Amino acid sequence: MTARKTRRRFLQTSTVVGGVALAGCLGGDDDNGDDDENGDDDGNGTEAAFASASPVCHDYTQDGQYAYVTLGPGYGDAGLLVFDVENFEIAEEFPDVPANCGTIAHPEENKMYLNGGVADTDETDPAGEWWVFDTENHEELHNEDSNGYDTHGVWFTPDGDELWMVNRDTDDGFIVDPETDEIIEEIDYVGTSPDILTISPDGQYAYVTTRGPDPQSGPHAIQGDEPGVSVIDVESREHLHTFQPDGDNDASDFHGIGLVPGDSDDDYELWAVDQGTATLYVLEPAGDGDLEIAEEVDLGEGDEETPHMVDFDSEYRYAAIPSTSGGITQIVRVDDYEIVEELDTGAGSHFAGVNPGDETILVDVIGDEKFVEIDADFEDEEFEISQELVLSDLEQFPGGE
Repeated sequence: MTARKTRRRFLQTSTVVGGVALAGCLGGDDDNGDDDENGDDDGNGTEAAFASASPVCHDYTQDGQYAYVTLGPGYGDAGLLVFDVENFEIAEEFPDVPANCGTIAHPEENKMYLNGGVADTDETDPAGEWWVFDTENHEELHNEDSNGYDTHGVWFTPDGDELWMVNRDTDDGFIVDPETDEIIEEIDYVGTSPDILTISPDGQYAYVTTRGPDPQSGPHAIQGDEPGVSVIDVESREHLHTFQPDGDNDASDFHGIGLVPGDSDDDYELWAVDQGTATLYVLEPAGDGDLEIAEEVDLGEGDEETPHMVDFDSEYRYAAIPSTSGGITQIVRVDDYEIVEELDTGAGSHFAGVNPGDETILVDVIGDEKFVEIDADFEDEEFEISQELVLSDLEQFPGGE
């Protein structure tokens, strides 16, 4: 694979498969580690190392050889895998690291940041924490509480001096100094039920998706009343407003967000996914933190498709958008927003990440408990599924042999 500077992204945890909410971060009863009806049994009467076989999200190491993958979706089911992308096999296992949400690689150093947690509900005790790993030796360097619940969104400022994370249940956030890996500041409010995070190329604004009253990827504390995109002034750390493209629609429920750079640092597009209505909103900055809708893209029927996350190739020619309830991954051309391919990647297709060499797309499929690899020819606009690995077939996972 061709090494390049790892693109920064944010990933998320909970999902809906076929319209039925999975447990864990979705408000299931096993967030705190209680066994479900299958327990931790691997099917042969032996105890599996992991409590879940469902991959949630990932990011790649600098050289692209490995992906750090969180498991879940529940905090009690969480765990961490280091997946050898080139050989399509598991390289390292960390069943005692309950990371079930975000993963993000340091933009220059061989470090990976992960987080996890659970909301405060009648069924669960709340939690929020984050980790730092050395990606050369695959060793844990740091672990700390987030001082909030359900730690989720994560993103670097463009200069790499700050790492931002948000706590979905407590509506707040914090900033890490990646040089010392210490929390240097806390942000009191980043929006109601904040989820996915990105920051503008000029470093002025942080954009966070916020959930709706009828969340399509989980109930309880992630339910919000201002679905849209929250705008935060990076320098002052103050919440400016929440932009709501479809605020009067109770079905609106924003989740994934990505950014396409333009010709200058203040010229860019935000791709914000309303999973409740299966709509991709292409937003543009309108000055002073304001946003305006440049394009609305229909990604399917809102009661059938749940487009979840968005990721781009390194040249921002195409976006990969998986649908959890639809069980597909859509490839969208950036120039004209056309859907050029739909691939059947499986129930609970949660995150689809383009590898650093722009050669493949790895899909984390929560419902079918597997990795799916898509061969991606971005030059000729050809995409096809090449291989898959079902984790629940492996002995260290529940149901494995």
